[in-house]
Amino acid sequence: VSMVASGLNVSFALGVNRKLYSWGSGLSWSFNTTRLGLLGDGTWASRNRPVPIFNDVAHVCVGQSHVAFVDTQGTVYTFGINTDVQVLSCVNGTTSVPLQRASCPCPVANCPAKLGALGNSTFFWSDKPIRVTPPADNYGGGTVVELACGPQHTIARTDTGRLYGWGLNTKNQLGDSSGAAYGSYVQAPKLLQVTNLGEPLANKRVISVATGSEFSMALTDDGRVWIWGDNSRGQLGDGT
Repeated sequence: VSMVASGLNVSFALGVNRKLYSWGSGLSWSFNTTRLGLLGDGTWASRNRPVPIFNDVAHVCVGQSHVAFVDTQGTVYTFGINTDVQVLSCVNGTTSVPLQRASCPCPVANCPAKLGALGNSTFFWSDKPIRVTPPADNYGGGTVVELACGPQHTIARTDTGRLYGWGLNTKNQLGDSSGAAYGSYVQAPKLLQVTNLGEPLANKRVISVATGSEFSMALTDDGRVWIWGDNSRGQLGDGT
C-alpha cells in the first residue's frame, strides 16, 4: 500500500500496483429506489474487506459527500452526491420523486442546485467514477499530481505548481474573497492563481495542498504556508 484516505464510514487504499481499493459502509443516501454510497463500485453493499474499484491511480482524497482521485495520466475522477442539500429527490406537483444520475424529472424550479462537488455539472449524483470537466486552460499544460478534499470542495495541484479548485465556495474555500469571480457553487476546476484578481499565490509554485472543513492550505516552494477560507474558530492561524 502506498497511501490511504478515509471519510465518514468509508476507507480507501492505493496499492503499489496502482489499484484503488475501497471498503466500509455502502449506503450513504437513499430515496425511494435511488440509493447511493461512496465506495465507488456502483453498489450500496457494505464491504468489510477491500474491493478494487479502479486501476492506474496516482492519488485519492475523500470528502463528506464525494471522493476524488487522479489516475497516472493526470485525468481526475469523482463520485458521490452533487446537490447542495445532499438530497436524491425533487418535487413534482405534490409528490417527491427520485433524481436520476444526470437528470431531474421535476420542474427546474423544484430541482436541487448542483453545488459542484463532483466537478462535472452534468450529474446530480454518481455511484461510479466520472471524469471531472477539465478547466479552460487544461491545467496550463501541467498534470494533476495531488488532490485535497474538503467536505464539499476539492483542491488540485499540478506538477508545475498550479492550483485549481471546484465545489462549494460559500466560505471562500477556493480563495475568492469577494465571491464575485467564482461564485458560491463552482461546477468545474478553476485556476486559483489569477494575477488580475491580485491573489498572493498568483506567481507562486505550490508543492503541497491540504483542506479543512471550510478552508484550504498551500505550501509554496519558498517554504511559506498560505491559508484561506472560514476563520470563525481561528482556522487561518493569523491571530484574527
